[in-house]
Amino acid sequence: MATVTQRELPQWLLAAVAAVAAIVALLITARVVGCPPTPLREEQPLVSAPAPRLSAGHSDGENLFLVDIVTVFVPFQVKVMVKNGDTIRERVVTEYRPVFKMRTSRYALREVKAYGTDGRLIDARNLPERLAKQIPVLVSADGRPADPLYLQAIKDNTLILVLPPPKASEPSKKGPEKISAPREEKTA
Repeated sequence: MATVTQRELPQWLLAAVAAVAAIVALLITARVVGCPPTPLREEQPLVSAPAPRLSAGHSDGENLFLVDIVTVFVPFQVKVMVKNGDTIRERVVTEYRPVFKMRTSRYALREVKAYGTDGRLIDARNLPERLAKQIPVLVSADGRPADPLYLQAIKDNTLILVLPPPKASEPSKKGPEKISAPREEKTA
C-alpha cells in the first residue's frame, strides 16, 4: 500500500483562501437577502472638468500667440501581400500614422481672459507685460476657468487662459482639399 505524504500549506495561501471564501459568502448573502452592493467610497470625484492643455504663450501687445505640439494622422498608401486560399496577390491599403507638428495660433489679446492659480481673474492690462516673453501657460479645455484640482499641481505664477470661442468660417467654394498619400512598400 502506498503512503501519502502531507505537505503543510504556506500560511499566506491559507489566509488568501479564507479571505476569498469570506468575500464569496458575503456576496452570496447579499444576493439572497436582496441588498445591492455598496460602493467602498461614497466621496465625490476629485475632478469635475477636463484638464487644461499646456502651451507656450507670448504677446506682441495686441495678440496672444500660442505654440503647441499637435498630433496629425497622415494617410500612407502601403502595398501588402494578401493570401486567399492558394493565391497570393498584392493589394494597396491605406494606413494612418501619427505625425507631431508644431502649431502656432493667434488670438486678439483683448478677447482672452486670464486667471491666476488662486482662481482670480487677472486684469487684462497686465497681460502684455506678463506675456512679453514666451512662457508656459495652461489653456482651458472647455472655455471655463480650470478645475481647482489642476491648480494644485502647477506653479503659483502660472497663467490659466480662457480663449474666445472659435468663429464660424465660410464654407470653401472649391470643396475639401485633396490629400495625396505617400506610397511605401510593405509585406504582410
